[in-house]
Formats: sequence, structure tokens, C-alpha cells
Amino acid sequence: MNLGLGAAQFGQPYGISNSRGVLGLHEVRSILAAARDSGAAVLDTAAAYGDSETVLGKAGVNGWRVVTKLSPKIFWFALVLIVLSGLTRAFVATQKDGLQIDEA
Repeated sequence: MNLGLGAAQFGQPYGISNSRGVLGLHEVRSILAAARDSGAAVLDTAAAYGDSETVLGKAGVNGWRVVTKLSPKIFWFALVLIVLSGLTRAFVATQKDGLQIDEA
């Protein structure tokens, strides 16, 4: 079983009880370390989560499985170009040294 960590709050002021806003890079690194120590291996992020992917890239995510989502505004006539662009953006933003594409 893989435990995952949602990263929405890493890039935007997320959560009904969030009165502090976006987490700082130091806090993100501490959360990632605690999650790793607890057995988490997957990070869930998306372009819709503000700067989450970029923050994860700065925090360092090598060794993590990063799951991201593409924009829901995908038009069928441009599906291939948008998917490739989204994967490239996620790869660059998270500074991963490789991507694995899994079927949902």
C-alpha cells in the first residue's frame, strides 16, 4: 500500500480552517520529511493548486512518485498537444529526473 500526501496547500491558501495562508518552503520540507518518515511515497499535486508543483520542485521530490492532474479544459482537437505540454510543465516545475506514466 502506498500512502500519499496532498500538496494543494503548498501552493495556495487551501483548507476551510487555514488561517495562515500558503506554507513556506521550510514548512513544506518539514512536512515532506515527516510524511516520508511515516511511509508516504506519493505526492498529489495539480496545476490548479497554484504554485504547488513549483514549490515541490524547490523542496526536492526525487524519490517521490509525483501524481499531477491536467486542466479540465482540454479540447479534443488539441488533446495530444495539451497533454504533452502539461507533462513537460510538470517535469520542469517539479525538477524530477524522470516521469512515469501510469494508466488510471
